[in-house]
Order: sequence, then C-alpha cells, then structure tokens
Amino acid sequence: MKVLIKVICAIIVFFLVFMSCTHQNADINTQINGTWLLVSSEIKAGNKVTIEDLSTRKMIKIITATHYSFLSHDLNKGQDSTASFVSGGGPCRFQDNKYIEQLEYCNYREWEGLNVEFDVTFNKDTLILCGIERIDEIDIYQEITEKFIKIKN
Repeated sequence: MKVLIKVICAIIVFFLVFMSCTHQNADINTQINGTWLLVSSEIKAGNKVTIEDLSTRKMIKIITATHYSFLSHDLNKGQDSTASFVSGGGPCRFQDNKYIEQLEYCNYREWEGLNVEFDVTFNKDTLILCGIERIDEIDIYQEITEKFIKIKN
C-alpha cells in the first residue's frame, strides 16, 4: 500500500511539473506574439560593449507562433551616410523555456542559417531578449540584449 501511495504521489508531482512547463511555454508564446519596436540594443563582443545608436534608425520585429521577421531602416530615407535597410526572418519555436529563432532569410546572406536561443523576459509591455549570435565562418561571436516595446493596434 505504501508503495502504491508513493507511485501515485510521484505521478501527481510529475503531472504538475509537466503542466506548469507547458503552461509557461504557452504563456510566453501568447505574450510574445505581435509587432515589437526596438528601443535599445547592446552587443558584447569580447571585452567591447556597444550600445547601438537608435536615433538614426528604426527596427520592428514581428513574431507569430511559428515565424518571425525583422525590418530595419535609417530614418533619413536613405539620403545620407546613415542609409541602410536590413531584413530577415524565418521559423521560430519555444523549447525548454527558450525562444529560438532560425534566420532563414536575410539580406546579409552570410548570416542565413544562424540559430539564436534567447532568454525571454517581459516587463509590462517590454520584451527583453538575451542571446548569443555565433557564426564561425565570418568570425562572429557576440552576446546581444535587445529591448522592445509592443506596438499597439
């Protein structure tokens, strides 16, 4: 009888842990879906930390349950030295409480194939993504922290 009670307790504990993990992933998936405006970006490569200047460019990221895309361009309509346009996207998924992006399409073609695993934090309408970009072929290894605010309809 004691063995049966221990087995039943173990099954209940396993079920509760499983359900909490499933619920957390579902909750992240629901919260992260939408269109996000980049408000800060920090890149750490080796000992160098770069805070990106977002006063001359704008970037949005669109995230669905299965795919993401990003679009970035300068704010001077390509008329000066800040002229730029960057876009990309591909499949995304949630695994072990991580948000994972696979860069399938990008105008910087050498970045295609990059997978980035992000830690996700929400603070009200702010999304914070922390991950590592690594592309050995072009000697890229950098930690990124991006903060976005949700664009309301």
